[in-house]
Amino acid sequence: MSTDQSASSPAPETNRRTVNYHPSIWGNSFIVSNSPDDEKILVYKDQQLEDLKEEVRTDLIAAASNSSERLKFIDAVQQLGVAYDFEKEIEEELQNTFDNYHDTDDINDDLYDVALRFRLLRQQGFNISCEIFNKYKDEKGSFKESLLNDAWGLLGLYEAAHLRVRGEDILDEALAFITTHLKSLVEHLEYPLSAQARWWKGLDFSSKLPFARDRLVEVYFWIAISCFEPQYSCARRIQTKFLALVTTIDDIFDAYGTLEELELFTEAIGRWDTDSIHQLPEYMKTCYQAVLDFYKEIEEMENIERQFCVHHAKDAMKSWLQTYLVEARWLHEKYIPTVEEYMRVTLFEQERGHTPSCIECYLKQHGVSEQQAYDEFHKQIENAWKDMIGECLKPTAVPMLLLSRLLNFARTADVIYKDQKDMFTYPGEVMKTNITILLIDPVPI
Repeated sequence: MSTDQSASSPAPETNRRTVNYHPSIWGNSFIVSNSPDDEKILVYKDQQLEDLKEEVRTDLIAAASNSSERLKFIDAVQQLGVAYDFEKEIEEELQNTFDNYHDTDDINDDLYDVALRFRLLRQQGFNISCEIFNKYKDEKGSFKESLLNDAWGLLGLYEAAHLRVRGEDILDEALAFITTHLKSLVEHLEYPLSAQARWWKGLDFSSKLPFARDRLVEVYFWIAISCFEPQYSCARRIQTKFLALVTTIDDIFDAYGTLEELELFTEAIGRWDTDSIHQLPEYMKTCYQAVLDFYKEIEEMENIERQFCVHHAKDAMKSWLQTYLVEARWLHEKYIPTVEEYMRVTLFEQERGHTPSCIECYLKQHGVSEQQAYDEFHKQIENAWKDMIGECLKPTAVPMLLLSRLLNFARTADVIYKDQKDMFTYPGEVMKTNITILLIDPVPI
């Protein structure tokens, strides 16, 4: 009798950590279908685009006789995100500028022009000297106060200073000088996503895994900035799906799964076979199958010569989950790691009462104030930026094509997580505006 009652008793309820994330703010906005009329419009647009490319090449050649106008034109093309169509012309123009540059070229002392030349050359990997900015200092070694009347010049120098490397003290000083004064000046200054949206909606994670963040559009925004050129459409598709799945797995580990369930999931990924799915809780099966299907899709896209790429991608996913599991065990054991331990296995994040942040680890390990900890990590971040810029100066250890992707990825992360804010997890009006400008509102032609 007691045995029957025991067998029919409901299983004890699992106590889980949860967070009430708001749903995706985009709905089905990016799921579209093309009609025959749309295809005709696309053909017309393609021809219009080719005509515009030739017009830009003509204008670039016409500006060659005026150094200032030529550099401004190149900057405009790059800022519009269409420089990939004119890489050869831009490289030749900037190589010529670098080869023939002398300080005497700046006899008009226009700060904006000097800063623009420096920035464009540094961005292209040319190691132009920062000493060209010494002329804007007074006899006391400080930047001239008269520069405060030159808003565009200050903005140009501000952008140029972010391309400094270690040891370039004058650019550190420039950045500090400008940051202090720009705030007062500011007051006086004036669907490639559709297929991914269908794939994401088809997974139905929003109902099957309601505890997880629904951030496909924000993920695509991040990836589209990192590799925006048309030739990287396949990379955008793969990376968007990958980061969307990783975000879901992150929430399983941080916000919902028990330690026993997380160990089962990590072991299943380690084996990487369909049979392992039967050992998982029901909610994990959905995510596990999605991961297997995603990697199978990549395998079908790659040719035989590049199959090794998929193998390494699987190994990377297995390693990633091992670091997640380490964090989960820290939380379970209420263990606060050292900063060194933390930095080996985790990212700068702290949500819903999980693993201690790097700041907390630093406070416990070094016994300093919270502000001192923030100051130390801010210094490390500044040095990391300088190191990244230094690695992009020619000759580079790896191709610039790869370095520029990593640099763009870091730049986007800086925008999304600026000032200790997490606009990825909690997208507000600023994030919505950024995405609308980039992905929804067309650039008028």
